[in-house]
Order: sequence, then structure tokens, then C-alpha cells
Amino acid sequence: MKDSMIIRSRSPLRLGLAGGGTDVPPYCDEHGGIVLSASISKYAYATWNFVKGTPLEVNSRDLNVTEEIRDIVNYEGKTGLIKATMNVLGVKPGEHGGQIILHSDAPVGSGLGTSSSVNVGLIGVLWEGLGLTAEKPLHRRSTWHEIARLAHLAERKELGIAGGYQDQYISAYGGFCIIKKRSGKEEIEVIPLKMHDDAIAELEGSILLCDVKQHRHGGSIIQAQVDAFKSGQNIEILGKMKELVDPITNAMLKGDAKEFGQLLHQSWMLKKDIAAGTSNSYIDSLYEKALKTGAVYGGKITGAGGGGHMALVTDPVRKEEVKKALEGWVEFKEFSFEKKGLHVWRP
Repeated sequence: MKDSMIIRSRSPLRLGLAGGGTDVPPYCDEHGGIVLSASISKYAYATWNFVKGTPLEVNSRDLNVTEEIRDIVNYEGKTGLIKATMNVLGVKPGEHGGQIILHSDAPVGSGLGTSSSVNVGLIGVLWEGLGLTAEKPLHRRSTWHEIARLAHLAERKELGIAGGYQDQYISAYGGFCIIKKRSGKEEIEVIPLKMHDDAIAELEGSILLCDVKQHRHGGSIIQAQVDAFKSGQNIEILGKMKELVDPITNAMLKGDAKEFGQLLHQSWMLKKDIAAGTSNSYIDSLYEKALKTGAVYGGKITGAGGGGHMALVTDPVRKEEVKKALEGWVEFKEFSFEKKGLHVWRP
């Protein structure tokens, strides 16, 4: 390792399109899970200004915290996930110094997988800085898989944050992916999908991404889902959500926005019932207002629900009608689909 260097990374956020919730244990451990997810042109960024022999400082702009990292054993406080990630990578605060700067294009709680994308980006700069790239180059799919596995390990196992597995893997891989876990198996299977440019253009022209301007608490919603499953609820609903993944994927691959939106609507109607807080009166009113325009085929709240962002699939030539109907209710966000995942470089 050099005495000083600068390493940067960019990792995409995501739209969870189908099957979200079936990737949450213990359901996926017992029944298997399957998710359709896609990365978008919103990103998490990490920079490591490494300077040998100096203290290790972390500046997270999203969390509004700057902290000198003296140990990575105590995970309390806002930097708990950062410390857990450093721990699984073998970072030594007394040896690996400098400043790590983290920020993203969307706040934590956006429903776009921000926390996991930040974590994947952090692992990317640590991977390069610690010299792991020599044996496991960052352009290899096996390396993306390992980085996603470590991000998942830090977040779900080391820190104990409730949630699924899709966020880490789609951020590392990028593109459009089916992400599976078979019952009784530990390994996560990622199947990248080949989307035709015309199909991508049709979906981009049809989807409105809306910030519903409500903060969400995904952890509590996911915990409610876990508790409901443990009490014997939701097995049938989650099974139906899994059954919709294939037809939603096929509609997406064809670029059939109408069928895609209608199937998303079916999936959202199911997901609303898996845990208290997944939807609320404001979100329901907003969605009904969009549907009443007659220009919306369907849609869903992204992530665990409760707030954040809503994806609405519209008739592309009537998009402006929907925007006008929802004016003042939401903030519209421009986006495109991102074909690439984690990118690490030295300026």
C-alpha cells in the first residue's frame, strides 16, 4: 500500500420491481425468495483519501456525522454499519488512516436501497485500498458477488439490521437482475437479464418516479412483516407475490408498459397487506388519485413501504396529465436505468 492515494467509487441505487418482501428471512430461508430489481441513475459515492500513519476519519454527509474511527468493535451510534463493514473487511484503524467520505443522491429512507448502496461503495474503495483487487479484480462477476455478500453480512448479520438481500446484490451487479434464494440454502443466485434498448426506452418513457415526501422507517415495517410471518400469517400472500415475478419479468423484457404496470398493481395490492405501515391513508389517496386519471396502468411504493418513492407506470403520451393531477402531492424525480453496477477508480 502506498503512503497516500485517493480511491473513489460509485454504486447505483435501485428500483425493486417485484417480489420484494419474499427475500426477507425467515420466509426466504423456509420457502425461498425471488426478486426482480433494477439499478437506476441515482448513486451512492465513496472516497478514501488514504494517508499512511494518520487517524482514520469517516465523514457521512447523509448521516450528518464526522467521526474518528478508533475501534471497530463497538457498533453503537450512527457509524455502526460503517464500522461493521470495516470489521468484515479487516480494516485496522491504527494502520489504515486518512479520510473516508460517503454521500448519495437520495436520503436514507428513500426506498431506493440507499444504505446498502453506500455500503457496497464503501467496500469498493476498501477493496481497492487494501490490495484485494490484485487477486479478485473488480471487473469480475465473482468479485461483485463477494462484495455484495460482505455488504449483506455486515448489514444483516454483523449489525443485525432486519431486511432482505436484493439491495446489496443489485447495487454490486447493476442492470436488471433476478435475485434468488432457495429454501434451505445460504447462497444467493443472481441472474442478470438482457434487456433490449427499445424495451428500456419504453419503460423509461412510461415510469414516473415520485418522492411522496414522507419519511419511512423500513426497519420497523420489515420487523412487523417478520413478526407476522412467525405468527403464521402472510405465507399465501408472499407465495402469490413470488408467482407474479415471472409474468412481471416477461412484460418488462417485452417492453409492454401496460401489462407491466397492471401486474405491478396486482403485486402492490398484495404487498400492502403483509405488514402494518407498508401503506397508509396518504399513500392510498395518492395512488387512487393517480389511477383516476385513467393514464396510469399501475405502480407501487419502492422498498419496504411507508413512504419514500412511488413508481407509477403510465401511458407515455399522457404522462403530463398524471403530473398535473399529482402536482403538490409529490416531487417528480428524473431517472434512467443504469446498466452497470459498482465502479471503482483512482483519479
